[in-house]
Amino acid sequence: MENNYNLKIKTTQIVESEAFNMDFEMNASYVKINETRYISYIQVDEDTKNKLRTTIKIKPDGVVTIIKGKSEGMILEIGKTHSCNYPTPFGNILLEVSAFKIANSLSDDGGELELQYSLIVDGNELSKNTLNLTVKEI
Repeated sequence: MENNYNLKIKTTQIVESEAFNMDFEMNASYVKINETRYISYIQVDEDTKNKLRTTIKIKPDGVVTIIKGKSEGMILEIGKTHSCNYPTPFGNILLEVSAFKIANSLSDDGGELELQYSLIVDGNELSKNTLNLTVKEI
């Protein structure tokens, strides 16, 4: 896949009323296959320098899957809670993901995707998360 798009990512994670914000900008591939859109990029761990491919799959029915490396993927779907094994440097963690907003204005030229969701561990909300992606052709 060619990295022919600029990808801006803004994240906010709220844990116990404390907000953590991060912004990233990188080259990414952006393709549409059978009405499903894919955003794919390489993320480099600042500590270990390991590279990890992340792919975001946006289906036309509004379901979004975030796949990090070879993980099974974190599924976001309004009105449903999905379980996933989320990879961390310390091993996989079983999480539940509950999406409460998916705003998709992606077109063939790029656009924006906003995801808002909660991560739940053992029935307790771990964090509320917002992920804003902006895709622009280079």
